[in-house]
Amino acid sequence: MKQKTGKPRYIRHLIRALIPCMAAALLIGIVGTAGLYGIRYKTVTTADAILFSDTERALSDAGLSQMTPVEISELLAHNARTAENDPVDRAFLLEHTSTGERYDSAAGLYADCQIKSGQFMTEEAGSPERANLCFVCADDAFQAISERLEALRYENRRSKDRFRVNVKEIYVREGSSTFQPGIVELIRITFKTGRTETVDTLDLTPADRSGLTRLTVNSDHLSVSWMGSPSYSQGLASVRALGENAFNSRNPLFKRGEPLEVMVGFLSPEGKRSDKPVLGDSWILREVTYYHFWQDSIGILTECYAILLCMTVLTAAVIAVFTTMHSRRVWEMEQYRRSLTNTLAHDLRTPLTAITGYTENLQSGVHPEKQAHYMDAIQKNAAYMDRIISDVLELSVLERTQKAHTEPVDLMQLFREAFAQYEPQLQDRSITLHTEGQCSVRGDRRMITQAAANLVSNAVRYTPDGGEIRVSGSKAHLQITNTCHDIDDAASLAEPFARGDLARSDRSGSGLGLTIVRQIMELHGFRLRIRSQEHTFDVMLVMK
Repeated sequence: MKQKTGKPRYIRHLIRALIPCMAAALLIGIVGTAGLYGIRYKTVTTADAILFSDTERALSDAGLSQMTPVEISELLAHNARTAENDPVDRAFLLEHTSTGERYDSAAGLYADCQIKSGQFMTEEAGSPERANLCFVCADDAFQAISERLEALRYENRRSKDRFRVNVKEIYVREGSSTFQPGIVELIRITFKTGRTETVDTLDLTPADRSGLTRLTVNSDHLSVSWMGSPSYSQGLASVRALGENAFNSRNPLFKRGEPLEVMVGFLSPEGKRSDKPVLGDSWILREVTYYHFWQDSIGILTECYAILLCMTVLTAAVIAVFTTMHSRRVWEMEQYRRSLTNTLAHDLRTPLTAITGYTENLQSGVHPEKQAHYMDAIQKNAAYMDRIISDVLELSVLERTQKAHTEPVDLMQLFREAFAQYEPQLQDRSITLHTEGQCSVRGDRRMITQAAANLVSNAVRYTPDGGEIRVSGSKAHLQITNTCHDIDDAASLAEPFARGDLARSDRSGSGLGLTIVRQIMELHGFRLRIRSQEHTFDVMLVMK
């Protein structure tokens, strides 16, 4: 199979990084969701146990034999009551073991009021002036209110607004435990602001009010409240349907419709509580709780999953950036190696071909008068090959060097010493040399001396006869300028085996001089700038 050698693409590394990151995020999400469920489950069951105990205590303290059926139902409904959109759905059922008499926490309107002596009571000696009575709303009126309330909830299902039932007055009949509401207001409570407004009014006043007593909220110490599970409650239906054996187990699952908590308690006829069945007539209190985990945690889970997703993508993006950078460095090194190998093979083939040809001429005795020329050409080509190989080996050593030894080095002095070796050649070719300023750095003397020698050699080699070379130094940089014809893309001359145009390639350089200089400068943390303009060739070593 052919291996892809193209330049590394970021999107490819991003996709590769996303796969393990998404797998890790999924695992974190599962573990986090399970942990959150464990915390919420423990909170719900703890609160549920307390509520069950409070319900038992309330029934025991009040005394079942002293409570009316409406009062028992009201107490159960009150304790089972949940707020709007509450994820906990519970129901209570109180059942007599012998008679089968039942009281449950079905939703309903309950009215509590203080009745004066003489109202529904006979004025006897020792009777209290006031008594507390409890009434439950008649079924037909409760059904009408429930249907209208459900309709309003459905119309506003996209909002989190809550609704409240406000009963202004009720009508009761002596000896009855039910009441008929009069004016009923349905009030909306805005979720964001908490502002209340009346959205609908129902007039359920009985047409025939004979024999009925009218009680108002303001004047008769009347309070009317909606209690019990919401109309979508599963609790009551389940607590009625489940057998006794089902109440002895727990099923803490995410599955909607499975009871999370089931509790059973026993009360004697006197109201005494017990964890075990008691002999004789007794009451069994059953309570079942449904916890809708997704309804409770959808908000926080959505936020957490969104944050986790963003962090996953960001992590994958960062990994992809570094992976792409590394891959590109490897790819660039491979391209550099291939280019270096190809160029080196090409540059060595030319002198080898010349040496082979001259050697064959010497062996065959062709043109004996040119033997000295052949020998000189062979020697020059061999020396050229030796320079190329030496420079390649030196470049290889520099590329492997991680850190250079540092000591104070006077750059201007090194350049003066390098130019001193070319003084006879400068005089013969009438080349003028100018040096000015001072420049001192900390670095490896041997490496910097080699860089200076390469720069001086290039300047002398490529400056035309009668030209000028100028070296100027300062604390921040050192600049070498020599007269030369303009060169296109002069910055590329720092690449391996780059020799500029044909006029420059006629010289005997290896094409690695400026590459070695750049490598030495970068190893010391310096920069090399090359430019050619207005018939000058300028090399600048930037120290800071």
